[in-house]
Amino acid sequence: MNFYILNGWHYRSATAAVASLIDGYTNILDGDEQAALIARYEAAVRFASGLQMDHLLQATPGTELSGYELETLDLDKHCTPACEVWQSPVALVLVRTDYEPFTEQPAPDGNVVWINPATELTLLQTLASAGVIKFRVG
Repeated sequence: MNFYILNGWHYRSATAAVASLIDGYTNILDGDEQAALIARYEAAVRFASGLQMDHLLQATPGTELSGYELETLDLDKHCTPACEVWQSPVALVLVRTDYEPFTEQPAPDGNVVWINPATELTLLQTLASAGVIKFRVG
């Protein structure tokens, strides 16, 4: 039997771990996967927005960004910037389900950090990869 460790707390399921991150998540789980996905998506957008700000604030002093880069980095995370490759020194934080294969929007390559709310486990794994949480399966 797996257990899930999130920020030092032990959970019996990925659902319980995600519920610790999303207010009201356990209330929508009664078989409504669409509502659960929407809740994970909205949480991913919030995490992506905060993480994007962190990346901007931690940019090396003197890093010069173009107007396009600044504008793109400042976009609402509900928006999907259309670029093939992100080459800015500041990582672009995006929500994976806004791009292929989930939509028709091609996903950019390059210096991109992805938050993926497609499943409970991918949300936890990508938040951990991005440094937002500490997570592991035991």
